[in-house]
Amino acid sequence: MRNTPFMRNTLLALSTIALVAAGRSQTPVTVSTAAGNAEQVWYSFQNGEVATAALADWDLAFEIAGFTASIRVNTQKGMRVFKAPYAVQDWAS
Repeated sequence: MRNTPFMRNTLLALSTIALVAAGRSQTPVTVSTAAGNAEQVWYSFQNGEVATAALADWDLAFEIAGFTASIRVNTQKGMRVFKAPYAVQDWAS
């Protein structure tokens, strides 16, 4: 396939049109987390609703990142974690 000026210009024009269309398809949204990041904020892409809650307003957090998972406890609220002396099989199903 030869690299003709017509083909280059056509490819350049199509690329420019695609970039302009992609840039116009975005909608800017501003979400505030209050002073000092004092609030958690949730934004719904489906309906644009924003919900907030105090940053310390949680007890347990579950995190899954790649192949690892963890459970966190909010120690700022006085929550504590203890190791149970039981094996998983000892728990009632």
